[in-house]
Amino acid sequence: MRANLFGRKRKIPENINFQGFLFGKEIFMKLNYKRTTLIGLAFLSISAFWQMYDNVIPLVLKTTFGMDEALAGMVMAAVRMNVPAIVCSGGPMLAGTYNGEEVILSKLFEAVGAYKAGMIDECKLEECETGACPGCGSCAGMYTANSMNCLCEAVGIALPGNGTIPAVSSKRTMLAKYAGMAIMNLVEKGITARDIINEKSLTNALACDMALGCSTNSMLHLPAIAHECGIDIDLDIANDISRNSRHHLILVQIL
Repeated sequence: MRANLFGRKRKIPENINFQGFLFGKEIFMKLNYKRTTLIGLAFLSISAFWQMYDNVIPLVLKTTFGMDEALAGMVMAAVRMNVPAIVCSGGPMLAGTYNGEEVILSKLFEAVGAYKAGMIDECKLEECETGACPGCGSCAGMYTANSMNCLCEAVGIALPGNGTIPAVSSKRTMLAKYAGMAIMNLVEKGITARDIINEKSLTNALACDMALGCSTNSMLHLPAIAHECGIDIDLDIANDISRNSRHHLILVQIL
């Protein structure tokens, strides 16, 4: 929607797509990986910022593949611009099957080790690869992308189900529709990103982070988002919240 809201003459809403960029951090694993992540966050948020500036408002933050830097970078840009915004990611991948068992990405990591140790051959490794990652979506497991999808719910910038509805589910399409309806409601009420993301909601997200056992990369992304709001989050604050949060661990015994 063109920037003509909040008391100015309105136009009919338009669907305007703009593109950012993101590198695959896996290629930097042998370098200082965490520093490349922060650089990627900065560049993605800047590219989104300039394309939003005086052009696109409000914003449904839709990422097709749901990578963690994409989510955090887009939220950083929305908070920096302080526009109405809702996150609607591509959703998580379904679990796969390998040797008759339900498996997720972590099984593939084990298979790589088994292959290097000579315990399985290349055909078995390929079978595990195709089985553990059966389709589209962010890698199955509480890795950084799925962690950030859940934390976007906890911080209030995403609708319920953003972190859990599978990418291939028809409910994902409905979630996108509801996100579009919700963004219009935010516009009508004049609610912007910084009205939603504040110290209280970030504290709630950190508590959720500790309870779910999310990726440690969240301590890169949440402070970066908080910084755009003028709020400081450091490890001491996270540790205080961790001590007061109960980690809900579900143990599943495979018979």
